[in-house]
Amino acid sequence: MSIEAAPTTVQADTPAAAQGVLPEAVHRTPPHPLIPGLLILRVVLAFMMVRAVPDELPSDFLYSDTGRYQEIAGADGRPYRDHDVEYPPVLVGVIEAIVDDGDTGGDVARRVIVLALLCDLAAFAAIAWGWGERAGRRYLLIGLPLLAVRLPYVRLDLLSAAIAAWGLALVHKRRPTAGGVVLVLGAFTKLWPGVLLGVLIVQRRWRALGVACAAGGAGLVAWGAWGGGDAFGQVLTMRSAQGWQIESLPGSLAELVTSAKPVFNSGAWRVGNAPALWRGALTLLSIVAITVPWLAVWRRGFRPRPALVGSIPSSSIPSSSISSSSAGADADRSSPAWALAALGSVAGLMATGPLLSPQFVIWLLPLLAIVPPAADAWGKAVHRVGTAVVALTAVLFLVLNQLLARSPGGLEILLLRNAALVALTIACVASIHRRTPPASASASASASASRAGTSATNQIETSPSARASPAEVVEAGEVAVE
Repeated sequence: MSIEAAPTTVQADTPAAAQGVLPEAVHRTPPHPLIPGLLILRVVLAFMMVRAVPDELPSDFLYSDTGRYQEIAGADGRPYRDHDVEYPPVLVGVIEAIVDDGDTGGDVARRVIVLALLCDLAAFAAIAWGWGERAGRRYLLIGLPLLAVRLPYVRLDLLSAAIAAWGLALVHKRRPTAGGVVLVLGAFTKLWPGVLLGVLIVQRRWRALGVACAAGGAGLVAWGAWGGGDAFGQVLTMRSAQGWQIESLPGSLAELVTSAKPVFNSGAWRVGNAPALWRGALTLLSIVAITVPWLAVWRRGFRPRPALVGSIPSSSIPSSSISSSSAGADADRSSPAWALAALGSVAGLMATGPLLSPQFVIWLLPLLAIVPPAADAWGKAVHRVGTAVVALTAVLFLVLNQLLARSPGGLEILLLRNAALVALTIACVASIHRRTPPASASASASASASRAGTSATNQIETSPSARASPAEVVEAGEVAVE
């Protein structure tokens, strides 16, 4: 591994504020024309879905969760204590807020569509704010296959995705304490955002991690006091469900090698019966799959890119060299390795879990968006395989009836999707090793970059007649690892 100077440009990598350029110096240009078009598409789709929803919902996969929302809101007594619930308390509160007594299935479905649309727009806003226009555009594009089958707007998974996106954006914008608390809120909506707290560990944000743990502990105590000691277990075991969900990796393998008929249990079609030993082994495998991507970042050493030109006077940088694309693309191109770890850990959780409903793929959308494309083979594989997972899940959602009926094509698509999910986890870990230097090399690179940046700054300040261009300044200080 060699460390050498890597030419780059201010426009691609360095925020205008970090360059010492006043906001007035940044030339504003309209956003990419795809962005308003994709946003309008979402609004139009939601409007058409609201108009098309019948009062009495059909018994199909599209609106299957709507009936469950009605059951939870209409049940007598307190959730968890008086009736089992598979959702964490924040989501239960949202369900009870959008479902009223006397509502038809169509009424509930319409409110779910509107809420999902708002969460979709909120997730886009978080990504665009945190990582720039290009990342926001990626988010809008990656989710199109799922929108084509209407899946995101008939489930509430976009709520946890939006909360997770805002939590990571706050961390990325150097507000780790607020970001950690928001991620904890996401974990009380759906459990999966809890694995994203690894970002605070690899960044050594110990105070923020402590605050997040304190908030999580207080939330667990309050949840247990209100819902009883079995509340967390109901969520973790999906109301004591038996067997493997047919769409999960173990469920698909069981479907491949056995002739057992799927059975509808605890809100999902399941196959087989998971013995305690197998459940324990799968839990251990899930822990490994979640932690390996974060350990890869930790071992390689998290070192934020040094701020080279923040001390350069704004008068040294001509405002004409900076466009609004730099403000939009800066953070996109400098996403750290923890974005890959976040994507890999969530993909690993999904690949090794006993439950993998089609809507769970929504969790990957903001994480795929914040990982910038890379020129190396593994970096390209992350986006290609991630996009394949999303597209195959959309196709799988259309052929679920064929899968249950064991018709040709259904199981093959399922196995291909699950294989792609495993490959996505592997590609993320491999790309982390490719992109991130070891801790010792990173420390040496930071020191060299700091010295080079100081030299460039001194040259600019002492020689007004020979001021360097922004690209030359960054070329003097940036380093790359190959």
